[in-house]
Amino acid sequence: MKTRNSLYLLLISFLLLAGCDAFQDADPYPYDVLAQGTSSGIRTPVEQIIDTRTEWQQFWQMHTSRTSPPLPLPEVDFAASLLVALYAGDQPTNGYSIAIIAVREKNSDVRIDYRIAGSGGPLPTVTQPFAILRMQRPTGGISIRKG
Repeated sequence: MKTRNSLYLLLISFLLLAGCDAFQDADPYPYDVLAQGTSSGIRTPVEQIIDTRTEWQQFWQMHTSRTSPPLPLPEVDFAASLLVALYAGDQPTNGYSIAIIAVREKNSDVRIDYRIAGSGGPLPTVTQPFAILRMQRPTGGISIRKG
């Protein structure tokens, strides 16, 4: 009986903690989607903050390495902005994408919540879902959470 009560208490504690989210009541943080799609030269999962032009040039070169001719590098003012690259890596079929759930700010920190959406499509074509977000540089840190 004591073990059962301990298990119930543990389960209730877990459920309460799982419901606690420091960013739950946070304010939305503005961003725009610079690029999004399902074909990339980057074939592994990536969550990367890009905050210099040099990093951006190198990243874009890898991203467009399977495109001929390569797409031109989008201009970004890194004095005021930064980029967040979210890549799902190789997926076995079409029908997958990166879905942005929320971008929120609390106490100068920004958190990006996203997920890999879809359950696969009918075509057995390897895809690489990705999204590149552009946002103003926050004064605090940035965290990324895949849900």
